[in-house]
Amino acid sequence: MALSNVARFALTLARRPLPAPAPALIVAALAGVRDADLTAVFDSAARTRQLVEDQCREIGPDDCIVLQRFATSVTDLGTALRALRQDPATLPPDEVPADDTGPADTGPANPGNGEFQPQVATFGGWLPGSAAIAGAASQERGGSGLIERIRLAPYARIAIQMGIAVGAAIIAGDAISGRRFYWAVIAAFITFMGANTAGEQLRKSVFRVAGTVVGVIVGAVLAHLVGDVVWLQIVVIMVSLFLGLYLFRVNYAFMVVGITVMVSELYVELDEFSNSLLLLRLAETSVGAGVAILTVLLVLPLHVGRVARVAARQQLETLADLVDRCLDRLADPASAAGSDLQLRAAARRVDVAHQALVATVRPMRTPLFGSFAERIAGFMATAVAARHYALNLLLDASTRYADLDPRAADSLAVARRQFADSVGAVTAALAPGSPGGGDGGPPGRQYVRSASLFARVADALPGEPLTSRPQLALRDVQLLDGALAEAARWADVPVTDLDTVSR
Repeated sequence: MALSNVARFALTLARRPLPAPAPALIVAALAGVRDADLTAVFDSAARTRQLVEDQCREIGPDDCIVLQRFATSVTDLGTALRALRQDPATLPPDEVPADDTGPADTGPANPGNGEFQPQVATFGGWLPGSAAIAGAASQERGGSGLIERIRLAPYARIAIQMGIAVGAAIIAGDAISGRRFYWAVIAAFITFMGANTAGEQLRKSVFRVAGTVVGVIVGAVLAHLVGDVVWLQIVVIMVSLFLGLYLFRVNYAFMVVGITVMVSELYVELDEFSNSLLLLRLAETSVGAGVAILTVLLVLPLHVGRVARVAARQQLETLADLVDRCLDRLADPASAAGSDLQLRAAARRVDVAHQALVATVRPMRTPLFGSFAERIAGFMATAVAARHYALNLLLDASTRYADLDPRAADSLAVARRQFADSVGAVTAALAPGSPGGGDGGPPGRQYVRSASLFARVADALPGEPLTSRPQLALRDVQLLDGALAEAARWADVPVTDLDTVSR
């Protein structure tokens, strides 16, 4: 997170007219990061913070905050780099910056136990992607269409689709070649493995055909070059399989290319290879993929938009939970909900929800969808921004604050209620009971901006400087409110500023 923030704030500062010596300090900090010169990293960050304190009025409040953010992120990155190289993985107490802009007090990863315990469920060590979201969407009522209203357990939906697709592939494949019909069956069957929505299944079918085309060309060339030299055949098979498996997570087509090249070499060894055989494989694969495409479009399709609404709703809910816990920490430093472990667990849930949203909408981000693709891209841009602001809030909320005075506490409670109500309006619009599953939600629901309320809390903080952690935390929430307001617009939820709400 620190590395991402260093890059983002550096790009922002590059577009601003900063007075000397700010540009030189930024360059020195970036050079220190590039060269792993941690002394230069910490020194540049400290001098940048000192510059902010001395010349904030001349620099301007917005530039001061971005400079402070940059210095804090550089310090955090330097701390993380040093921690990675040391055992135990913490800095000595005398090397931790003493001011409140230093590294966050996050505590040990797992107190009392040297074993790492993940805060979220993983699949083979990876985040689960769209599987859980698609399963939830499959059992929710979708839009107003008849098919969208059908709710099925995900395994039942896939079983019905796969049964029809495989049966049709057997008939179509046998019509092309009674001996090689199973290539069409395999292509149809594989389409449904690891693909959870209609969009993912379509993409996988296209990638299988594209990979087969490339694999047929490469396999034919290598088969003629290698001939029947066994040791060269083994080398080609091993290399193609390694590259296919290694690049599988980059794109499924690489795996198909590797398998097709391997099959080409095996048929050379079996003395069955011919160019016409490879073309037959391409034809059977294309037929199987085509049958699968028609099935996922016509038979109980789980449309990407339906799943994306569930994914977006889950990300909003996890963001709201993280913000609530961070504000608990601000309001009451001793709050159990705002403990370090609870905050980190909530942040990991945000990461999982965001990754699921990205995996879900990936098939939708194509020029073929025109204005719809623009709408999806706009919503995703705001979702990414909201996640950045939430993680910054986590960082700023990890420092314990002094107790708020009654006036600031009351203002914070009002702001929190308004923020929660506004996020609830967007999640209601994305709920299955809303008109169209995402057309504004129940009548009268709207997103009312709460940034001005949090600004009032910032004004009420007793004697806190502009770049202190409490002030930065409140600014994070204001930025998050702006990002979520933009997301509400993309979700067709009316957005209103507090000063325009009818009384």
